[in-house]
Amino acid sequence: MKRCSVTARLRCWVAATRILYLSDADYQAIGERAYSALDRGEPYLEELRLKRKDGSIFWGYLHGRALDWSQPKNGSVWIYTDQTMQKQAQEHLQLAASVFENAAEGIVITDANNTILAINQAFTEITGYTAKDIVGKKPDLLKSGRQDAAFYQQMWQSLQHQGKWRGEIWNRRKNGEIYPEILSISVVKNQAGQVTHFVAVFSDIAEQKNWESQLIFLAHHDPLTELPNRVLFNDRLNHGIHRAARDNTQLAVLFIDLDHFKAVNDTLGHHIGDQLLQTIAQQLARTLRNSDTLARLSGDEFILLIEDISGIPDIILIAEKLLNVFTQPLILAGYELYLSVSIGISFYPDDGKESHELIKNAEAAMYQAKAKGRNNYYCYAKEITSHAVERMQLESMLRRSIERNELVVYFQPQVDLATGALIGAEALVRWQHPTLGLIPPIKFIPLAEETGFIAALGEWVLRDACLKLKTWRMAGYQLPKVSVNLSIKQFERGNVVHLVEKILAGTGLPPECLELEITESLLLRPMKRSALSQIYGRWVFICRWMTLALVILL
Repeated sequence: MKRCSVTARLRCWVAATRILYLSDADYQAIGERAYSALDRGEPYLEELRLKRKDGSIFWGYLHGRALDWSQPKNGSVWIYTDQTMQKQAQEHLQLAASVFENAAEGIVITDANNTILAINQAFTEITGYTAKDIVGKKPDLLKSGRQDAAFYQQMWQSLQHQGKWRGEIWNRRKNGEIYPEILSISVVKNQAGQVTHFVAVFSDIAEQKNWESQLIFLAHHDPLTELPNRVLFNDRLNHGIHRAARDNTQLAVLFIDLDHFKAVNDTLGHHIGDQLLQTIAQQLARTLRNSDTLARLSGDEFILLIEDISGIPDIILIAEKLLNVFTQPLILAGYELYLSVSIGISFYPDDGKESHELIKNAEAAMYQAKAKGRNNYYCYAKEITSHAVERMQLESMLRRSIERNELVVYFQPQVDLATGALIGAEALVRWQHPTLGLIPPIKFIPLAEETGFIAALGEWVLRDACLKLKTWRMAGYQLPKVSVNLSIKQFERGNVVHLVEKILAGTGLPPECLELEITESLLLRPMKRSALSQIYGRWVFICRWMTLALVILL
C-alpha cells in the first residue's frame, strides 16, 4: 500500500478488503485496530470470522506488518489464512476433553506399554484412585484376583486380533472393596499401524448386580419364609436325580404337611399364621444339613430333598427328628401353640425316577400318614397311590357338590318314648352323586373336616334345615324343632355364633325351634365353651352328649 493518511489508508483498506467482512462495522473496526498496531511498530494478528465468495462463513487469521518498520506508514503487507480445519480440530479436541472429563463412565488411557497416562473424574469416583495415585502405574493395581490368567490371556488375544475387547470383570477399589464392572478396551494405532495407546471405558454395575440378585432370589424363593420355592426345589431335585443316576446312589423326598394349621389361621388370624410358618421353617432348617434342600410349596406344605443316603434307616432317623421339633409348644404373640406334622416319604429310584413321580408319591404317603392319626411319617407303597388319587378326586367333587345341588338333607323323626308324640326331627346330610350314587357321611364328612370344606357344608345344612322347618310351620305342620349336628371344625373357625344368628335372622326361624348337637369332646376345649355359652344365652337348645358332671362347664 502506498503512503497516505490514516483516513486515506482506511479508504484504501475498505476498497481492498470490503468483500471479506460480514458487515461494514466489522471491517471499519478491524481496519482501525490493524493500522493503529502498525503505527505503534507492532505486527497485527487477529482471528476473524470472514465470508467467502459464495457467502459461506469461515474462520481465518489476518496477519499484517509494515514493509519498513522505520516508516510504517509507507506501506504494509496483509495475509489472510483460512483456519477452518484448524478451528474444527480445536473444537473436536475441546469436545473430546469435555467428554473425557465429564463422562459418567470411568476412562483410563495408557501408552503402548500399558502405563497409565490419564484418567477422568468418573474413574476417581468409581475406584477411589486419583490421578496422583495412579498415573504412571499399571492397571494391574485394580485387579481383584477373581479372574485367572486364562481370562486375561483371552482378553489380550482379542485386543491383538480385533483391536477391542468388551466384557464383565471384577476389579478392586482403593478401599479394597471388590466390585463388578462392564469394561470396553480399544486399541489406538498411528498411521503406520503401530499401537500407541489403549483406551478403557468402564461402568460400575454393582447396584445392577444387586438388583439382579434380588430378582433371582425372589423368583426362586418363598417370600414369607425365604426357603426355596417349588421352582428351585424342582431344579435341585432334577439335578439330584441326575447325580444319583450317575453315581448309583439313592435320594429321598419328604413331603411335610402341618396338621390342623388352618385352625390357627381361622382362630388367631393370618398374621399369627404367617409368624408360625416362619418359626417352623427356621426350626425345621436347623435340624438339617447344609446340603439338604427344604422348600415351601404352598400354604402349610413343605418338602425336603435328602441326597446321598445309604438306605431307609437314614431317612427314618431324619423323619423322627422332624417330628421331635413339635414335641414342645411354640410360643407366639402370647399364645402357646401345640402342632404336629404328617410326613410322606418317597425314594429314588424305587418309588420313581422322575421328579414329578417322587413328589406325587411322597404326597400320597403323607396323606396315608394323616389317615393313620397324624403326627407320623409313612413311606410310600405302590398300593396307596390309587387310594390317594381316589381321595383327591373325591375332594374335588365334594367342593363342587353344593353348586351342583348334589347334597340332600334327610330328616329323622324324634319321638317322645313316653307319649309317642313327635317332638322334632334330626337333619342328616347325604351326598347323592350322579355317577357314584349315594355316598355315606362316614366317607365324606371326615374329608370335609380335613380339607376345611366342613365350614361351607355345615352352613349349607344349617340353613337348609332352618328353611325347611320354617316352611313346614307356615304350612300348618307345627313340628317343635329341628336338630342339626355341629362339627368341632366349625367351632375352630371362631364364627359359629355369628353364623347361627345370621341364619336364624335370614330364615325367620325362632331360636327355640333350633337344637344344635355337639360332642362331649368339644366341651373339654376352653376356647370353645365361650361360644357354646353365647349360643346357649341366645335361647338355642343344646343337646349335650355328655355326663351330668360336664354340664357345669357351660
